[in-house]
Amino acid sequence: MGKKVSLFTDENGLLSIKNGNTVDFVMDINFHGNVHDLCIKYDLPYIVWSFDSGVRTVLSGITLRNKDFLFLFNRTDYLECSKKHGNTYFLPFSASDSFIIPGRESNDFDCDILLVMNSYNETVMKSETLFQKTVDASQDEIHQKSYRLIKSLMDLVIEKHKDIFDKNLMLDFLEKSITECGVDPFREGRKETFCEHYGQVLSSIQREICLNEICLSGHKVHVYGDSYWEKILKPFSNASFFSNAGYDKLSSLYNSSKININLTQIQNIDSIPQRIFHVLAAGGFLLSNYSEELVSVFKPLIHLETFRNVQELKEKINYYLNNENMRLKIAGEGHVEFIKFHKMESRLAFICGEFSKKSDFF
Repeated sequence: MGKKVSLFTDENGLLSIKNGNTVDFVMDINFHGNVHDLCIKYDLPYIVWSFDSGVRTVLSGITLRNKDFLFLFNRTDYLECSKKHGNTYFLPFSASDSFIIPGRESNDFDCDILLVMNSYNETVMKSETLFQKTVDASQDEIHQKSYRLIKSLMDLVIEKHKDIFDKNLMLDFLEKSITECGVDPFREGRKETFCEHYGQVLSSIQREICLNEICLSGHKVHVYGDSYWEKILKPFSNASFFSNAGYDKLSSLYNSSKININLTQIQNIDSIPQRIFHVLAAGGFLLSNYSEELVSVFKPLIHLETFRNVQELKEKINYYLNNENMRLKIAGEGHVEFIKFHKMESRLAFICGEFSKKSDFF
């Protein structure tokens, strides 16, 4: 794009770049408060492109300037932040050119089904830690009783929601459970935060449900992730476990599997996660849980495929493993769609274009 790019890791690095040079803007991948503080200190335009969910909570406590630009991949984050800040855009994160590989044209694949899992143990521990921090803020007996009630309510919500993959009903279920219980243990404004935390736990449980059913099908399954998933796979001779895949290895993995499974975390169901773009860039066939956001950008049966429940997941796995021509055609169309409209170059051009339109008003 003809832009000169310099990297810095601390204030001294930024000053050395700024000395004698014109800095158009500082771009932050995911929000980092210390980077934003430096931009305020030196009066530099700040652009954040976030692919984390829940950034609206962090940004709610930040004073944003007219030269701050937010590009957010989570639709809920976008809707909330855009109410308070004009330079807010919905922009899913894409895949770098290093992911781009032509799809395979024959049945020369390493496995039938590939799943690349997020860390289960770390996810659950982080959620529980965040929950406990809130509890520890008040040590009185009433608050402790509220904690036990909240924990019971969230366990009930997860049980109700664990078989629903295509929509986030956690808050609705929680409100209904509270109504039935007759007591609301939450302080004002905390329900959404707790649903965000427990959405991580629910998503991990849903991954386990899907993985178990996929393995029971008898197909050749490869799973990459942390040691928790190795324990889950032990009963299945048709499943192979590998440790966490390096970022530089992902494209070749997606390219070498007949079917790549994506299960979007429930708190991001209104967004398009980066894995979608990674798989399509790598020429892989993608089978993802359904979401309105996903099918508004990519067409099922043309660019990828979707499922709404475990039964549909199993049926579509069997169908596409037995219909290679259709599977390869969809993978090819998805790859072409990515190249035409979703390359990182296109995303960055959009960011720079929106910044240029408004920079004269700083």
